[in-house]
Amino acid sequence: MRAFALPVPSAGVVDGGGLMTPEWYRHFQDFQREALRKPVYDIRDYIIGLDLTGTRNVASDIQTAWNSAATDQVALWHPPGTYLSGGTRLRVPSNSRLYGAGERTSFKRTVDDTEGTIEVYEASDVLIQGLAVLSSLTTHTLGYGQTGFCVRNGSTDVTLIDCHVNGELNRKFQIINSARVKVINCVSKYGEGNATLRVVSDHDADTYPEFSDEDAPIPVDNVWIEGCYFNGASALNGTTRSVDYGINVSAVTDATDACSRVKIRNNTLRFYKNQGIGIGGNILHCSASGNDISHVYVSTSGNGGTGILVEEASTDPAVFTRVSNNSCQVCDQGIYVVDATYTVVSDNQCYANLTNGILINGGNDIAVSSNICLSNASNGIYVTGSAANVSVIGNHMRANTGYGIDTDAGVTAVQIGNIALGNTAGQYNNAGTITDGDTGTPPGNM
Repeated sequence: MRAFALPVPSAGVVDGGGLMTPEWYRHFQDFQREALRKPVYDIRDYIIGLDLTGTRNVASDIQTAWNSAATDQVALWHPPGTYLSGGTRLRVPSNSRLYGAGERTSFKRTVDDTEGTIEVYEASDVLIQGLAVLSSLTTHTLGYGQTGFCVRNGSTDVTLIDCHVNGELNRKFQIINSARVKVINCVSKYGEGNATLRVVSDHDADTYPEFSDEDAPIPVDNVWIEGCYFNGASALNGTTRSVDYGINVSAVTDATDACSRVKIRNNTLRFYKNQGIGIGGNILHCSASGNDISHVYVSTSGNGGTGILVEEASTDPAVFTRVSNNSCQVCDQGIYVVDATYTVVSDNQCYANLTNGILINGGNDIAVSSNICLSNASNGIYVTGSAANVSVIGNHMRANTGYGIDTDAGVTAVQIGNIALGNTAGQYNNAGTITDGDTGTPPGNM
């Protein structure tokens, strides 16, 4: 076998076309330096006569090659081509380095069942860069099991870079019961399903038949999702929404379930039915920042669909959830915070949404500051559901069809330094208890 130099993308761009932030590019360079510590071999050195046309099922040969390369402590380059895997689940062993040419290195799935396509199962120290999963399915099976890329069962120190999943699959990417996982510059451009990326802590996952071997779960911790392009449309370049969730982070109800330190940054999400980004349950130190989200709704009549949802986040005052510097456009609700505690909503732009720009429904100790809510079909900011200890400070609301700020009875809030101009129903409608003024314009507002 002969080692060769690993192809390296040009500065700032990954092979799949995703833009690298300067911070991430520094990490990418670190990965490249680390990769050079292992010789890189063409997978065809391990599989003589490997079919790259998608004619013959090569899953068994691929699994053998991956296992051998991990044992030999070498990295594998997968040249462009179609690798037919059918419905066979491929598992990436610990200490693996797998490289490919992005969307041009495609593992083709043809069987609708509960198996995953490429899984990291109870493994550590794994880097997958530039591999793709292409589904030719016309139906998909619900449940945890059917995925494109899945990291699960206590896996740690796993990185997916420039990985692609297209076509109909229940969940394109999934992280469950694993820690220290990075999903960077990954792409999903089309295909019906339940979610593009699901991050979930569920210690009872083994009760599902397809995950009966989920026997070493750990709390989700330190997950980094950055620079991805996810589109929930049913067809390439289409606009028909066919996926429920873009990025969904959740801790299921068992007391041992938790998702900690999940960062969702600088991603683009388009054409989803229910949520662009959803954060819910026992969530600790989670943040969504710098994301660009649009066209999330069930129908244009404005029923269902939220750009960013934060629901029942942590009640621990030592931790909080931050939603900042995002753009939410043409969604039913731009940003929706429901029954959450210790949540910061700041520096977001909510434009042309079908109802409210920002909706706070219940919860307490919530800071809403420095947001711009423009041309939404209902209110710029709406606070309801007996929300308590809400600060609404320094926001700008203009040209919304409802009020600039609408605060219902039963709400206790502080309003300072907001600007509301040209809102059709009025600038402020404060039926709740507002500091230094029960109704009308609170101090410092314009």
